Amino acid sequence: MLDQPDTELDIVTTIGRRSVSRSEVLAWETRRARKVLSMLGIDAAAGELATARVGIVERKLALGHERIESLLHRQLRASAIATRALAGLSAGHRTHSTIDLDINTGSVQAFVRWWNDYVVTSDEPPLLEVCPDHWIIRPGPNGWQEVVETTGGSPIASECSSTTTTPDPSDQHPIRRTRTKSSQSDDYETARPSADSATECVTLLPDSA
Repeated sequence: MLDQPDTELDIVTTIGRRSVSRSEVLAWETRRARKVLSMLGIDAAAGELATARVGIVERKLALGHERIESLLHRQLRASAIATRALAGLSAGHRTHSTIDLDINTGSVQAFVRWWNDYVVTSDEPPLLEVCPDHWIIRPGPNGWQEVVETTGGSPIASECSSTTTTPDPSDQHPIRRTRTKSSQSDDYETARPSADSATECVTLLPDSA
């Protein structure tokens, strides 16, 4: 079984109205890492989560995008069908999902620098390492970012494409609009939000706020 790393960061997570401890988050990541290691053909019987993170990223980068898409092709096809069906059943209605992170270190400025350095540029290795369920993160046409990931409690991976603003730490917050691949137009410049699109917003509140 994978060993969890020390919980040196004091992060208080609130999902909706439920408080989730750092140890619970790491326990979830450990379970997901074990699953992904198995899918990648890596022994997950022993070791630390920190070591598993590195091993997962190294194997994904070694496989490359085409082989990963081949590995996940059945999941991606099923999720595209399910997304279209759920979008139709929703009749245009949306549900808000909110996660709050209260962190004992860092700053708004540091987060914005990280966002610009890694998220905006689609720097894949560090973005893969932050979650075992991140499979592919790469630049797409006309400033879009293409993502393959297993989201939330979903049992299968899905594809989406997203755009993001370049935030200014003085008066803006990073905002990323995410669209599912199933309905996206091939013309990224004229693509518009649809029933199965979603908007993801990151709001940064310093202690003084």
